[in-house]
Amino acid sequence: MELVAVYAENWDDGLVGVLPRAVAARRHAAGEAYAVVFAAGGRCTAVLHVDGGGGYLGLRRFGEDGRAVSAHDWRRHPDGDLFLRSVETWSGPLRTPYEGTVESAEYRRSTWKRNGIRTDDSRTRYENGVLGTNHGRAEEDAPRRTPPVFGDWAPLFPDGDAQITDADGDAGLTASPTGRGWRTPQPLTFPGYVGEALPAGTVHLPTGRIVAADPNLIESEMQPLLVEVPPGTYPVMVFVAVINGDPGHRRVSAARLEVTGAPVARWEMALCEGQDLLDLGDGEFHGFDVDAGMASFLDAANVARLAEAEVWWEMLDDYETRPGPGFGPAGDGDVVAWESGWGDGAYPVWIGRAADGSVSCLVSDMLLDIDESGVPRWLTGRRGAASA
Repeated sequence: MELVAVYAENWDDGLVGVLPRAVAARRHAAGEAYAVVFAAGGRCTAVLHVDGGGGYLGLRRFGEDGRAVSAHDWRRHPDGDLFLRSVETWSGPLRTPYEGTVESAEYRRSTWKRNGIRTDDSRTRYENGVLGTNHGRAEEDAPRRTPPVFGDWAPLFPDGDAQITDADGDAGLTASPTGRGWRTPQPLTFPGYVGEALPAGTVHLPTGRIVAADPNLIESEMQPLLVEVPPGTYPVMVFVAVINGDPGHRRVSAARLEVTGAPVARWEMALCEGQDLLDLGDGEFHGFDVDAGMASFLDAANVARLAEAEVWWEMLDDYETRPGPGFGPAGDGDVVAWESGWGDGAYPVWIGRAADGSVSCLVSDMLLDIDESGVPRWLTGRRGAASA
């Protein structure tokens, strides 16, 4: 396969900002982001996104009809090598109503975690035309490779038979009608929250090892967050937002456990044992599961006892007598619970650190994704973090 390489800012159904080779080489050496567009016969066949500073390498390949046929995402391992975080492939005939899109094709995705587990998900079209899904897990370390030398792109192609030369100009490719750039895929960052701050009570933390959980799912083997706070009793505030200007539609957007109350200088995702930020794809997060529409903070030392006590029944009784979303303490102050955003799902916890690195607070964000007036952003197209 003979290809020509065009250096650019991006490919977005057309070239975005063609770069001279020397400029792209300087960006590569400086760890800055750029793209390599591979063309054959005036058609884009693949796009390589490179961000050395962000520790990311992504290769997308396209078929003759312009549809994506494969995607390989590499991440930088702490030892400096790249490891394959995920590989996706699309194939098979297209079917309406998604004619021309990857949703209508057969699909396979393998994802590797740093703990040596590979997860496989696939979508297979059966003889009757129905797409069926399958899921599997296996023990397998992620494939590894050294970061590529600038200009030595052929080894990145799975079939290994690419012959690549640098293009003189745009290689006959058209310019993008939108001109959008690209960004390195990143895990979810702290989205912020809005709403009226209301006291939800205090929670006793005799060890300072915090568990965030659905109180209906408290189990003795639950893992606490890695971050710890000094043992003590801490106030919890919930933030209640009015949705779409309807006073009768109010939801909890976040719960904030106050530790020192110092101004927050930075936010970071709270993790449990065995969790790693490098295992996350774009916009993903590590969080806790909710299956009964409730979330809570408690201490790890109280998990086993509260699991047997089933304190969530106490909370349900309280919720039924409270106007609006329910929240408050239970279990003699060993738990503070609240109704969880839109309901069941998964929710992250964020650590707010002061300028000196100490823990100012922990926030369980309910991911309402609304603006300051309570309008869901997916209705307006205005994405971004709300104010905290």
